[in-house]
Amino acid sequence: MLNTGLVLSGGGIKGMAHLGLIKALREHEINFDCIAGSSAGALTGALIAAGHSPEESLEFFKATPLFSIYYYSTSKPGLLDSEKFRPIFEKYFPDDAFEVLHEPLFVTTTNLEIGDWEVHDSGPLINVLLASASLPPVFSPMLIDGAMHADGGIMNNFPLEPLQERCDFLIGSYVHPISPIKGSDVKSSMQVAMRAMDLSRFAIVQPKLASCDFLFAPPGIEAIGMLDRKAIDKSFNLGYENACKEMPKLQKLFKKEWEAAFDY
Repeated sequence: MLNTGLVLSGGGIKGMAHLGLIKALREHEINFDCIAGSSAGALTGALIAAGHSPEESLEFFKATPLFSIYYYSTSKPGLLDSEKFRPIFEKYFPDDAFEVLHEPLFVTTTNLEIGDWEVHDSGPLINVLLASASLPPVFSPMLIDGAMHADGGIMNNFPLEPLQERCDFLIGSYVHPISPIKGSDVKSSMQVAMRAMDLSRFAIVQPKLASCDFLFAPPGIEAIGMLDRKAIDKSFNLGYENACKEMPKLQKLFKKEWEAAFDY
């Protein structure tokens, strides 16, 4: 059996393209055995591993209001209090444990106290998911084992490392590319900070993209804002359409790897 892993990058709303990809993979009967994800990739990967369909997973994001006054933080560092999103997560992950997922899941977070990224694959699930998607300074950090953890994409936005020794074939889905901008497009200190963070992330990620046996990176995804909830369906469709277009190449390569593995 060819053990196949799926690596899902962060990217906010752009991460809905992961769900479009997974829909296409299932329609073409290409299965994966384990998932690694960061931030939006962690959330989409967890929803799929919990048994939700790509369409059901999309509803999770549509049903999660971001800037409702209820979620504003009053005593924590961050515009929004990540902990207040827990009830929504509990509806989709009622058992709150990695161990009940249908596929092994590896989620990255950034430990702000020691300045390193960490991988989680066991124990309570929701706390880790909330931490992995807590992009500073929008969302407040979460406590894991007494330490502050935030967005896994800060230090590892494409966590293929947990799967490299476990999988024979790696499929990557990267939805947070860097595109040129004009100085006139940057109008706030927040935009400057986000641009600097994006550049730093991409510098770390770029060498790892080539390590995948097959990489999906849907054209046009860079035009979608990380927090643009109006573009949820657009992002999903971009991922699905690109995956369907690329699927013959993946099937051909997958067949070749399978035959080589079993000496057909």
